[in-house]
Amino acid sequence: MTAPDRRHGIAGFLHCAEAGAAAGLLAATLSNRYRIERELGHIRPPLPGRHPMLRRATGVLLAALAILSVAPHALQAQQRQYIAPRAATDTTTLPFSGGVLVGNTLYLSGTIGLLPDQTVPATATEEARRVLDNIKEALTRAGMTMDDLVQVQVFCSDLSTYADFNKVYRTYFTKVYPPRAFIGVAHVLFDARYEVQGIAVKG
Repeated sequence: MTAPDRRHGIAGFLHCAEAGAAAGLLAATLSNRYRIERELGHIRPPLPGRHPMLRRATGVLLAALAILSVAPHALQAQQRQYIAPRAATDTTTLPFSGGVLVGNTLYLSGTIGLLPDQTVPATATEEARRVLDNIKEALTRAGMTMDDLVQVQVFCSDLSTYADFNKVYRTYFTKVYPPRAFIGVAHVLFDARYEVQGIAVKG
């Protein structure tokens, strides 16, 4: 997230917090004023919910609650950072970004492990290493590690390489393995063996 994004996010949060605090203070003031006037005998006890001050205080409190309920969503919308972004206006690139960081959660697009010339590596081991290096690189750009992954999906066009993939996969983690699905498919783009996508949460 850039410095302007952080400033806007903080400003939005403080604005909502200040509005909620002001609403709460106004409601408390109206309620205290009603109590004092009633104790002094300036007003008669009204029927429950009928006094205009109480109605006003209730309305203010409801408005404050509405503001505060919207605040987290507004703040979250401001905290969005794209990894390898591709704009919808650019028709010369593929129509997806590498990932998006929303708050502390990173959503990664599927990636494959091709060679620089866009061909498939000769061995399953090399391809597994390349595809997992792509995932690791995207995580690093977001300030995360492989241990921050909370969910992984692997799409595989050759299930006979399951053990080969797992042997490489194990070397990328130092803590607890995240939940994972290993899904057999008929084809992967460019005739690759694997496509991997995942979700990570910054701890």
